[in-house]
Amino acid sequence: MGWYVTDLISSTKELFKVRFLRNVLLVAVIGSFSISLMERFVIYPMFASYLVSIAEDEARRTARHLAMNVDTRSGALTVDSIPESFISASDSLLETFGLRKLKIFSPVGETLFSTDSEDVGVMNEKTYFHQHVAKGRIYTLVVQKEELTAEDQVSTADVVETYVPLMNQNGDVAGAFEIYLDITERWSTLKNLMSWAALGTIIAVVIILTTLFIALTRAARITVERQKEQIKLQLASDIMANAEEGIIVTDADSRIESVNRAFSELTGYSSEEVMGKDPNFLHSGRHSKQFFISMWESIGRQGLWQGEIWNRRKDGEIFPEWLTITSIKNQKGEVANYVGMFLDISHFKVRESQLESLAYRDALTGLPNRLLVKDRLEQNLAMAKREQRNSAVFFMDLDGFKVVNDNYGHNVGDVLLQEVARRFKACIREEDTLGRLGGDEFVVCIRTIEGEDEIELIAKRLIDSLEVDDLIIEGQPCSVSVSVGISIYPEDGEDSGALIHCADLAMYAAKAGGKKNFRIYEPAMEEETPDVGSCGANG
Repeated sequence: MGWYVTDLISSTKELFKVRFLRNVLLVAVIGSFSISLMERFVIYPMFASYLVSIAEDEARRTARHLAMNVDTRSGALTVDSIPESFISASDSLLETFGLRKLKIFSPVGETLFSTDSEDVGVMNEKTYFHQHVAKGRIYTLVVQKEELTAEDQVSTADVVETYVPLMNQNGDVAGAFEIYLDITERWSTLKNLMSWAALGTIIAVVIILTTLFIALTRAARITVERQKEQIKLQLASDIMANAEEGIIVTDADSRIESVNRAFSELTGYSSEEVMGKDPNFLHSGRHSKQFFISMWESIGRQGLWQGEIWNRRKDGEIFPEWLTITSIKNQKGEVANYVGMFLDISHFKVRESQLESLAYRDALTGLPNRLLVKDRLEQNLAMAKREQRNSAVFFMDLDGFKVVNDNYGHNVGDVLLQEVARRFKACIREEDTLGRLGGDEFVVCIRTIEGEDEIELIAKRLIDSLEVDDLIIEGQPCSVSVSVGISIYPEDGEDSGALIHCADLAMYAAKAGGKKNFRIYEPAMEEETPDVGSCGANG
């Protein structure tokens, strides 16, 4: 017992290392991405905005100082409003205030003054000038300016252009200053700072991730080795006893060797009652022989099977469970045991049934509607393709139903549809699907079919179900029959749409042939009903 405890503690420590290192690695990755994203989308824009706001504040202060020298008594600014000191000393004006350029506009956007004399008289046609500045609102934007250096090379400068409205004594816009401030140096400093910060973050993260990856790889390798050594220990009874799932352990011949407490609670059988038995004594009878053949084929190929299955308790109650069966091999690679773990999913099935009834059931008959029929059919086709078997679709339309509706009313028609659905349901296997598409149209999806003899047997059974004389609804005798069209997978189509379409064509052919009979789809039916479309293996 001592070696078992020591080994278990050692394995637990190694597993803890893997999980801890994995979590640290995950945090490091997320942290690095978060820091990079924060630098790119939060810190950088924040500092950029800060630089622009500083430039805008400087422009406001400069504008307030310049405004003291501008005459606004006449209302709107004109050329005469500009002081002579501005015109005669424009270069010193730029140097005094540290500006790159200065313009003064009239309220309508005419350039009254500019440190670049070529701009004087030019109208400002910018939309933002008339939408913001001319209405008394300050407006700032960042632009890049290109200019020739002394060496005749083109350089780019980052410039903040701030429009500051000038108000007259009446509170109206008299004009506006456009103040250009060069922030190239400050902007470059910010970019360099952010680049170095990003580089430092990347280097730090790479070092952390590399270290953690090496440590995680070593710990994971040790843990995997430990886990391989502990396969038999995982079957120990003390682990099984505390599991919430029901557990069955069998030998290689599927004879029960042990079960846990949860198994007894879920099934009602004690361990003494089941010891040495084959677990198939729990079978509910709801699954076909092929179901279990496929299940054991999967276990043989993959060593594992998972799925939903119905079993029977000791008191006879049938219940759904989610079952996982795993094969355990010895050192020689031979199967030594099978372990089955299951959970009672009855409450999930109840909820599933409630949701399905709302979304996938016909309100009148309770049968699957068009959506659920399509889903069930696609499941059938997937299984048929996997098992290389045939499947079939029966498309049925009632003959004479309109007469019943016209003569006795829709209430009688509704009850008749419910009775027809009940009779059709009794003609098919539990694993097959009967659905109502609407009106008096029904569909049967046969999961697996052996040949045309079986198809004809099912079709005749459906037709004969309406041949009895006791079809009396609400005291009214209702004489209806059914025409059946049949398509077969895979020769008539390989998807649900194609098979339903082909079965529909065959049904029309059955009606055209005198009703109350069935027809199996043939390509020639496409020409008989050209407006319906065409079938084929690809739908």
